[in-house]
Amino acid sequence: MYNALWRIGMLSTHRLIATLTVVVTVAVTAHSALPATEDPSSVQILSLYAYPAETSANKLSGVFPYPDVRFVNAVLEVDLRGFTGERKFSVFLTVSDDKGVIEKEKAVYTLSEGAYKFDFPHVLDLKKQLGRKKLKLFAEVNLSGAPIVTSETFFEIRGREPPKVTIEAFTLYPERWEQEDYIYPGTGITANLFLSVDGLEERERLRLRVVGVVEDEGAFKIDPESKYPLYDSAWEEGQGPRGDGRYVFIFTGTTPGFFYDFGRYEHPFTIHVLFYLEDEIVQRARIHGEIYVRDPGSAYQTNEEELRVIQISPSSRWRLRRIPEDYEIEDRPTF
Repeated sequence: MYNALWRIGMLSTHRLIATLTVVVTVAVTAHSALPATEDPSSVQILSLYAYPAETSANKLSGVFPYPDVRFVNAVLEVDLRGFTGERKFSVFLTVSDDKGVIEKEKAVYTLSEGAYKFDFPHVLDLKKQLGRKKLKLFAEVNLSGAPIVTSETFFEIRGREPPKVTIEAFTLYPERWEQEDYIYPGTGITANLFLSVDGLEERERLRLRVVGVVEDEGAFKIDPESKYPLYDSAWEEGQGPRGDGRYVFIFTGTTPGFFYDFGRYEHPFTIHVLFYLEDEIVQRARIHGEIYVRDPGSAYQTNEEELRVIQISPSSRWRLRRIPEDYEIEDRPTF
């Protein structure tokens, strides 16, 4: 990715336009009064704003709607003072939402004293963003010999509509489903999830995450949406539907043979299935069940937490099949 740089008053042909956005500049490193021998160099952020790539730089831009706007650019104006010759100058830009950083970019220059305007193209692709969001554009600038300075401003986008994922049925069957109605410790389970997808674009594919959570595990908690799972056996991710249509998603798992609350007959659990496009969750499905212990007691106790989770089968063993539009869902497992 490239970016453009103009020396204000010398090379810039852009007309500066007043902005409604208030830019707050904060010096990260604070100093008391400096002796006269200290480096007098300084950097000041004059302006920071986002604008649609389809138009010229305009601080007054409002909400950026997709598909009218595909890419968002960023402009940063700075003033470098108090030194002679040339010095190293670096810029670190991020775009973030309430969940964290979406995009980031870093650039390094060797500059002399003066005012400069940087134009960073395509800092955000709205095709990858879903729904309406308020985003933060953050800049950190560092002039060699001067304190680091930061600034931030906010802008709104209206990304593409997310694909519609409709859950038609979600069923769970014990290992011996024809003879047993109960799910027992350390046994297999089979899940059938019937769904339909509408609104995926060409070559797009959903990603699936399957998480098993035993509810009576008071010693530790598992968050189905966590980016950092604690136990590999409790999480599994794999490829989901590609293209619109009806599907059946089939996966298996194994119930734990040990429990935190080992004196109980019944241990409730939940299987979660999350549907992702890019890093956005577009749908969730879940089903509840119970693990039945015939003779509870200390034989089912262990301090090994990884032995008290539901193990989900590897994604290589998942089955995702298209089904006809007139397919009728039966009350029996599909393998």
